[in-house]
Amino acid sequence: MTTVHVVVPDSVDDLQRPSGGNTYDRRVCAGLTALGWSVHEHRLAGTWPRPGPAARDRLARTLAALPEGATVLLDGLVASCVPDVVVPHRARLRLVVLVHMPLADHAADGDRVVARHEQEVLACAVAVVTTSEWTRDRLLHRHGLEPGRVHIAVPGADRAPLARGTASGRRLVCVAAATPVKGHDRLLTALAGVADLPWQCCCAGAVDLDPRWARGLLRQAHRSGIGDRVSFPGPLSGGDLDGLYAGSDLLVHASRAETWGLVVTEAL
Repeated sequence: MTTVHVVVPDSVDDLQRPSGGNTYDRRVCAGLTALGWSVHEHRLAGTWPRPGPAARDRLARTLAALPEGATVLLDGLVASCVPDVVVPHRARLRLVVLVHMPLADHAADGDRVVARHEQEVLACAVAVVTTSEWTRDRLLHRHGLEPGRVHIAVPGADRAPLARGTASGRRLVCVAAATPVKGHDRLLTALAGVADLPWQCCCAGAVDLDPRWARGLLRQAHRSGIGDRVSFPGPLSGGDLDGLYAGSDLLVHASRAETWGLVVTEAL
């Protein structure tokens, strides 16, 4: 039996902070198990990808405890920010990094330190897994990686019955955490521009990742006169999310950047 150690943030199963990345990690583990792999999961607490000293120490101890030659699949949120912890194990472990979103793309003004750290980690990996051709091209261009070591594993989604929607066709849904990259501010501006039409929009997703930004969105909606037509119920998952999709007429998605955009696949 082939063994793999999977290192993920401990938020992977946090229903209050669902994400496409968490869903992907969880399904990868389930898929490897179904294929006969022995999957050993290591969940690490910390504010990844900006870990404090305690989180860095936990990762260091986790990697040091793994047996010589072990295959280790690391979520990029954990690995890409700490080359000083990961790179020393390049000769002892078979390191594979799963990159959901290049960290350098989220860094302020393309922070060179973040880009350099990510490059150092990816360069030491025996393989890099990405979720889209766009991400692969981005990593090859930015970091000069060997093309043969960078692979694509496209996300999937469970099939669902055709959404029943509403008789009026006026119910919109946005599924994304309230953070700047997801573009809710642009969505609200667009909705304010069609305020003469009788729509309602439910924005489902975590609102505590960037509370200041989330509060700003509420203020923007009220200033635009659409505060009573846009709701932010927080994160939804499982049957609650399925019900939201089924009872809506149109998905609206305004992200500034996506490697794949799993909610679009789910909605389709």
